[in-house]
Amino acid sequence: MPTPNHPEYPAAHSCGTGAAAEVLQQVFGTKKLSFHWTSNVTGTTHHFDSTDDLGKEIQLARIAGGMHFRTSTVHGEVLA
Repeated sequence: MPTPNHPEYPAAHSCGTGAAAEVLQQVFGTKKLSFHWTSNVTGTTHHFDSTDDLGKEIQLARIAGGMHFRTSTVHGEVLA
Protein backbone atom coordinates (compact mmCIF):
# COMPACT_ATOMS: atom_id res chain seq x y z
CA MET A 1 0.00 0.00 0.00
CA PRO A 2 1.42 3.45 -0.82
CA THR A 3 2.34 5.68 2.08
CA PRO A 4 -0.53 8.13 2.71
CA ASN A 5 0.07 11.74 1.77
CA HIS A 6 -0.54 13.33 5.15
CA PRO A 7 1.54 14.63 8.06
CA GLU A 8 2.53 12.28 10.88
CA TYR A 9 0.20 12.05 13.84
CA PRO A 10 -0.37 9.54 16.66
CA ALA A 11 -1.34 6.23 15.09
CA ALA A 12 -5.01 5.40 15.67
CA HIS A 13 -4.39 1.64 15.60
CA SER A 14 -1.85 2.05 18.40
CA CYS A 15 -4.29 4.21 20.37
CA GLY A 16 -7.00 1.56 20.14
CA THR A 17 -4.63 -1.29 20.89
CA GLY A 18 -3.17 0.58 23.87
CA ALA A 19 -6.67 1.06 25.24
CA ALA A 20 -7.53 -2.62 24.74
CA ALA A 21 -4.28 -3.65 26.44
CA GLU A 22 -5.05 -1.39 29.40
CA VAL A 23 -8.52 -2.90 29.79
CA LEU A 24 -7.06 -6.43 29.73
CA GLN A 25 -4.43 -5.42 32.32
CA GLN A 26 -7.06 -3.90 34.60
CA VAL A 27 -9.43 -6.87 34.32
CA PHE A 28 -6.80 -9.57 34.83
CA GLY A 29 -4.40 -7.59 37.04
CA THR A 30 -1.31 -8.33 34.94
CA LYS A 31 0.35 -7.71 31.58
CA LYS A 32 1.42 -11.36 31.44
CA LEU A 33 -1.53 -12.91 29.62
CA SER A 34 -1.46 -15.73 27.13
CA PHE A 35 -4.20 -15.16 24.56
CA HIS A 36 -5.15 -15.49 20.91
CA TRP A 37 -6.56 -12.75 18.72
CA THR A 38 -8.51 -13.95 15.68
CA SER A 39 -9.41 -11.94 12.58
CA ASN A 40 -12.55 -12.93 10.74
CA VAL A 41 -11.44 -10.65 7.90
CA THR A 42 -8.08 -12.33 7.21
CA GLY A 43 -8.89 -15.72 8.70
CA THR A 44 -5.73 -15.62 10.82
CA THR A 45 -5.07 -16.09 14.51
CA HIS A 46 -2.18 -14.50 16.39
CA HIS A 47 -0.89 -15.68 19.75
CA PHE A 48 0.42 -13.24 22.37
CA ASP A 49 2.15 -13.90 25.69
CA SER A 50 1.50 -10.40 27.05
CA THR A 51 -0.41 -7.24 26.34
CA ASP A 52 2.94 -5.60 25.51
CA ASP A 53 3.41 -8.14 22.70
CA LEU A 54 0.05 -7.12 21.24
CA GLY A 55 1.10 -3.46 21.18
CA LYS A 56 4.46 -4.25 19.59
CA GLU A 57 2.87 -6.27 16.79
CA ILE A 58 0.42 -3.49 15.94
CA GLN A 59 3.24 -0.93 15.94
CA LEU A 60 5.40 -3.03 13.63
CA ALA A 61 2.49 -3.72 11.28
CA ARG A 62 1.75 -0.01 10.84
CA ILE A 63 5.45 0.74 10.25
CA ALA A 64 5.95 -2.17 7.83
CA GLY A 65 2.77 -1.19 5.99
CA GLY A 66 4.20 2.28 5.37
CA MET A 67 1.47 4.04 7.32
CA HIS A 68 3.57 5.54 10.13
CA PHE A 69 7.01 6.06 11.55
CA ARG A 70 7.82 4.43 14.90
CA THR A 71 7.38 7.67 16.83
CA SER A 72 3.71 8.01 15.92
CA THR A 73 2.95 4.39 16.89
CA VAL A 74 4.70 4.79 20.25
CA HIS A 75 2.91 8.08 20.94
CA GLY A 76 -0.41 6.57 19.89
CA GLU A 77 -0.06 3.73 22.40
CA VAL A 78 0.92 6.14 25.18
CA LEU A 79 -2.17 8.29 24.52
CA ALA A 80 -4.44 5.34 25.27
